[in-house]
Amino acid sequence: MKKLRAGPGDPLYQFGSFLADPVVGRLYYGDDEVPLTPKSLKVLMTLVEHRGQRVDKDELLQLVWPDTFVEPNNLARNISMIRKALHECDGDQEYIITVPNRGYRLAPTVRQIPRAEFAVSTAISPPAEEESDLNAPAVREPKPEMGPAPVQQIQAAVAGRATDVAEHWRIAWGTFAAAAGFILILGAVAAFLSGSREQADLAPARRLWQLTAAGHLKAEPSWAPDGQLVAYSADRNGNFDIWVQPISGGSPIRVTNGAARDWQPAWSPNGRYLAFRSERDGGGLFVVPAFGGIERRISDFGHAPQWAPDGSRMLFRGPLGVYLVGLDGSGPSLVRSNVLSNQIGRFQVAWHPDGRRISVYGNDRQHGWSLWTVNVEGGNGIQSRTAPAVARRVKEVGLTLGQFVWAPAGDALYFEGRSDYTENLWRVRVNPRTLEWVGGPDRLTTGSSLDRAPAISPDGKRLAFGSHVERTAAWSLPFDPISGRILGEGEPVTPEGANAEILDMSPDGRQLVYRVNARGRQELWIRSVDVGADRLRTVEAGAAIIQPRWSRDGTHLAYLRRPADAMRAAAVVLLAAEDGGQERVLAASRSPEMVYDWSEDGRSFLVRCRANSVQSAICSLANSAGSDRAPDMRVIAADARRNLYAAKRSPDERWVSFIAAPDRTQSTVFVSPAEGGPWTAITEDRYFEDKPRWSPDGRTLYFLSNRTGFFNVWGRRFDPQRGKPVGEPFQVSQFDSSVQMVRNDVSNLQIAVTRDRLILPITQTLGAIWVLENVDQ
Repeated sequence: MKKLRAGPGDPLYQFGSFLADPVVGRLYYGDDEVPLTPKSLKVLMTLVEHRGQRVDKDELLQLVWPDTFVEPNNLARNISMIRKALHECDGDQEYIITVPNRGYRLAPTVRQIPRAEFAVSTAISPPAEEESDLNAPAVREPKPEMGPAPVQQIQAAVAGRATDVAEHWRIAWGTFAAAAGFILILGAVAAFLSGSREQADLAPARRLWQLTAAGHLKAEPSWAPDGQLVAYSADRNGNFDIWVQPISGGSPIRVTNGAARDWQPAWSPNGRYLAFRSERDGGGLFVVPAFGGIERRISDFGHAPQWAPDGSRMLFRGPLGVYLVGLDGSGPSLVRSNVLSNQIGRFQVAWHPDGRRISVYGNDRQHGWSLWTVNVEGGNGIQSRTAPAVARRVKEVGLTLGQFVWAPAGDALYFEGRSDYTENLWRVRVNPRTLEWVGGPDRLTTGSSLDRAPAISPDGKRLAFGSHVERTAAWSLPFDPISGRILGEGEPVTPEGANAEILDMSPDGRQLVYRVNARGRQELWIRSVDVGADRLRTVEAGAAIIQPRWSRDGTHLAYLRRPADAMRAAAVVLLAAEDGGQERVLAASRSPEMVYDWSEDGRSFLVRCRANSVQSAICSLANSAGSDRAPDMRVIAADARRNLYAAKRSPDERWVSFIAAPDRTQSTVFVSPAEGGPWTAITEDRYFEDKPRWSPDGRTLYFLSNRTGFFNVWGRRFDPQRGKPVGEPFQVSQFDSSVQMVRNDVSNLQIAVTRDRLILPITQTLGAIWVLENVDQ
C-alpha cells in the first residue's frame, strides 16, 4: 500500500472513481496509478488548483510551460490525453469543460475530500456499514461498477450511537463569455459533516450508490421490468434525450436522438417500449422501442406518462386534469372523479398496485392535504386515514410531501419530501387493506442535494432517483424592451444565500429587493445595483415575507406578512425603502393572499384574493395605511373554474394583465380593462405561461413560457388604444439546457422588466441517478 506523502491538511480531489493528489502530482484509479506525462499531470493539477474558475489558454501555457514558447495545439493535445485518462466519452465533457475560444475549467462534479479525516492510501476502503435507527438516512457512496472508487473511511462516533453523514455543497460562481452568450458556473465541492442521533430500532443497512456518471443532468429514472436496466433523461450532449443504463455497469445506451427535448421516460411492463414526453412538433407523448427505433405519437398533449401495471394503457397529466390513453389509436380520455375535481392547486397522482385504481395526493377542498384512492373509471374515493403518531411526526419535522410512488406490495408509499429547506426521499408505511398510514414518515436520504422522482424497482427493494444540486441567481441582462432584444452578457446580482426567485426590481432599475431565508426568520435585503452594495432592511421572525413589491416611485415596499401561526391573519405591510422609515400595516377585514402591484398614486394595490372562497381572483385593495378602517377590496377579475394570478397594471393604468390557470400544466395570459370587463387572450390555450410584465411604453407584454420545452422569456406586441394583441408571440431568451435554464416550477419565480434591464432567475442543475437498496426493510 503506497502512502501519499502529504500533510493532513492537504485535500484530495475525487473525479468519480479517480483520485487526484495535487501535492505529489499523481492521479489514481483504485489501486492503480494512472499513467500521464508530467506536463499532462501539471495541466490537470493546475485546473484542480483553479477549480470553480475558468483558466484561459494563455494562462495555462504560462503556468505549465513558464518562459517557454509552446504552440497552442500542444495544450490541446495534453487536454485530449487527460480526457482519455479520465475515460471521457467523445463529446462528453464530464470533468474537463472547454470554454469556447477562451480556455478550460474543472467540472463542478469534482469533490474535495479532507485528507485528515481518514487514513489515505492509493486504495481507500469503502465506509463500513453501521447500525442505524429506523429513520437514519443512507449515505451516498460512488457507483461500484465504475471501478474501485476511492471513498472516505467513516469512523463510528460513540458506542450506542449512529453517525449521520450529510453532503453539503459549497457553490462557487464565475462568469465568462461563450460563443452563444453567457454561461453560469457552479463550483460544487462536498464536505462531510458528522452528527449523531439516538439509536432506536435497528434496521438493515441501506446501501446507496451512484448509477450514472456525474456531470450534466440525469433525471426521471424508470426501471425495466426485469430490474436490470434504468431509463432516464439526460442532457449529456447539450440536448435532453432518453438513455438506458445497465445496472451491472457499462456504457449507457442512447434511445432518442432528436433536436427537441425528450424527457419523462416510462418503461412498459412487458419491457418492450418506453413512453416519453417530447417537445417535437408542438409537443406530446410518444412511444419508442426500449433500445431505440421508430417513435410513434400517442397524444398531441400531456406530461408524465405512467403505464398501467398490466400495460394496457397509460395515465398522464394534461391541461384539464388526468387522462388515460391506450396504444390502439383511440385517443386520450379525461378521468372524471370527485377526488380530482376537489383538489386545490397542484396535486400528485400515481397508479395503485392493483392497476384498477389511482391514488391522488393533494390539498382537498374539504379535508386538506390527504391521500385519496379511487377507481380509474371514476366514482367516490377512499381517503387514507393517518395514525396519530404519523401525523405528529409530519408536524414535528415540518414535512411537505410531493411526488410519490407505491411499493408493489401496496404496504408503503415513497415520497419526495421537503423539510428545513432540503428535499429528500421519505417512506410512509401503509396498511394494504385499509390504506391507513400506519408508520413513518422515515427519512431515507439526507444531505443538501435535491433528491427527486423516486422510482421503485419491480421487486420493491430498490429506489432509483435523481440527486441534484442547484444554484439559482437573479441575472441582470442588458435589454431593449422596445425592440425585445437582449443586448449582451449579463451578470448575477444576488449574493450567495439569497432566494433569487423572491425579488423585485424598482422601476428605475437601480434597486433590487430580495429575500433571504434563515433559520427561524426571513430577511428582506435591498441591493444598490449601481454600486453592488447590500443592506438589510427588515427581519420577520415567526412570519413569512410573501413577495415584496416596489412602489412606482421606488420609495416604498409592500409585502404580505403571513404568520406561522395559522390562527393569525396575514396582513399587508408597507415599508419605506430607506432605513429608519416607518412600518405601516393595513387592517384588512378580508386578508389578501399576495400583493402584485401598486397604483401610480400609491392609493391602491392589485392583490390576489378569493372571490368565491375557492378559486384565486384579482382584486383591487385600497391603501388605508394609518387608518383603523378596513380598506375596501373589490373584485376586478374572477373565474369559476380557473385560478387567476400574476396581475400587473399597464404603464398608462388602462389595462390589467394576469394569467388564468386551471392547473399547473396549462395557462393563458389575458388583459382586461383596469376597472374590470371583458378579457382579451394574449397567448394560446396550449402552454404554461406566467409572470406577464409590461414594457415601459405599454406596447409589449413579456412573459415566461414553456412552449419550447424550457421556460424562456417571450413577448407579444400590444395595441394600448384598442386593447388587442398585435402579431405573433416571439422568443426573447434562449436558456435551453441544464447548464443554464429557468426552473420548471415557476410558481414562485419572479421576473422584472425595466427601461434597460431584464431581471431573470437562472438556474444551473447538475446531478446523477442514484440507487438506494433495502428500502422495503
